[in-house]
Amino acid sequence: MKCLLFLGVLLGATVAATPQASPEETAVRNIVQEEIAAWNSGDAAAYSRHFAADGTFTNIRGEFYTGRQPFIEKHDNLFKGPFHGSTLKQDIVSLKFVRPDVVVV
Repeated sequence: MKCLLFLGVLLGATVAATPQASPEETAVRNIVQEEIAAWNSGDAAAYSRHFAADGTFTNIRGEFYTGRQPFIEKHDNLFKGPFHGSTLKQDIVSLKFVRPDVVVV
């Protein structure tokens, strides 16, 4: 009985010591979850939803593109082709705001 009480107190202390995520951190985590869901459903438009209109990206072949529309098109081709039916898993191992409007994930 004493052991169970101790474990309960220890668990309560651990939960109480865990910092609550800020609304900004929660928003970033939600974006990552939305991207995972979009990838897993093969939805290039949804996967690209948060990609900047003037964003740049380099794919796994080293090809460089600029803009949301090319990002959508390339992922649409992937979801219909070589990555059809694939699933994405991402774990956030670090999330740090370097400025209020910039986060490194």
